[in-house]
Amino acid sequence: MSISENDLKKFWNEYAYSVQNESPNLFSILVSRSPVLKNNTEINVEFVATQQELDFLKEKEKILNFLKIKLQNNKITIKTSVLANIEIQHNESVAPSERLRAMTIKNPALEKLCTAFNLVVE
Repeated sequence: MSISENDLKKFWNEYAYSVQNESPNLFSILVSRSPVLKNNTEINVEFVATQQELDFLKEKEKILNFLKIKLQNNKITIKTSVLANIEIQHNESVAPSERLRAMTIKNPALEKLCTAFNLVVE
C-alpha cells in the first residue's frame, strides 16, 4: 500500500503524544524530529545528538510496529542517523535532561559532580 508523507507525520505525532506522560524524553525527541519517507518503504530520521538516537533506538521496534499497523504496510523500515556538527537552534525544544546527557557524554566528570551534590535535572 502506498504511504503518504502526511499520513506518516500524522501517525508519528499520534505515537509521540501517546507516550507523552510516560516518556517525556521520547516525546520531546519525536516531536522535534520529522520523519522523511523514501521510496515508500523507508523512513529516515535524523537526530541532532547521539543520545537522542540511542533513546529512539530503544523504542524503535514499538514505534515501527505502531506505524506498520497504522499505515497498513508491513514492509516499512526506519533508518536513523545523527547530523554532524550541527548547533541546536534556540527555537528547537530540547529537554534539560537531554542537554545534561549530552554534556556528560562530552565530560564524564559532570556526572560525578551531579552525583556528589545530589543534583537532579527535571
